[in-house]
Amino acid sequence: MVPLALLINMVVIKMSAHTSPILGGLLRSVLGNTVELLIGIVTLLYSQHDLARRAVIGSVLSYALLVLGGSFLYASYAKDHAEFDRKQTSVMSTLVILVSIVLVVPSIIASAKNQTIALHHGNNNTETISTLSRGIAIILLLLFFTYLAFRFHTHPGVFRLATRSSARGWGVYAVKDEPGLLSLGLAFLASATCTVGCARYLILSLGSAVKALNMTESFAGLILTPLLGNLGKGIVTISRSKRAPNLNDPIRRIMTNILDTLL
Repeated sequence: MVPLALLINMVVIKMSAHTSPILGGLLRSVLGNTVELLIGIVTLLYSQHDLARRAVIGSVLSYALLVLGGSFLYASYAKDHAEFDRKQTSVMSTLVILVSIVLVVPSIIASAKNQTIALHHGNNNTETISTLSRGIAIILLLLFFTYLAFRFHTHPGVFRLATRSSARGWGVYAVKDEPGLLSLGLAFLASATCTVGCARYLILSLGSAVKALNMTESFAGLILTPLLGNLGKGIVTISRSKRAPNLNDPIRRIMTNILDTLL
């Protein structure tokens, strides 16, 4: 699944190069986390709701801790100091915090409601929690469209990344016979189909693997499953941070991935 994630992201970047800057940015924003999205969809189809939530949280944590920390360490190695734009970083951090609050607060309310109802009535109000979850899903969908407008219409400079440098970062170089948009689309569909098959096999075999390796389901959901989807992108982001003149490029990439995953 790790090679498929790399292939999908390379195809998406090359597809975006055939379009306008705004449409290319939309493609990278929507399809850039295809592997994580497909894993989540397959997990929900098999009614593994807890695993789906852990996978999303694990993806965010891996970007925010592992990839961001690795980029800082690798970019600043053998340097006296590393520079970054405080204003842009503050804006993107604020966006991540706002989205996280939208996710965390309802979870706390639902947990408190469950404890109160169980204490006084001995049962859980599942219907109320389901209604709350649907409401939060609608709010997140609206936030996603607002985020897209903020990213590509009102404040594109905060998120702007050069397409050419992005392609070089993924090992994509200009060749004489550049594949067309149709070929790239077919390659994307084929890769996504293979990813669905791998995700299905992963979900079906995860329970047996947890027992055989004597690990907890939380560890498998928070650590192992997210790594399958973002390990390749994380390695590329860390390796590119050394060539960047400052830390703005890796910070923007990591924060953008976090926002795309959450929304």
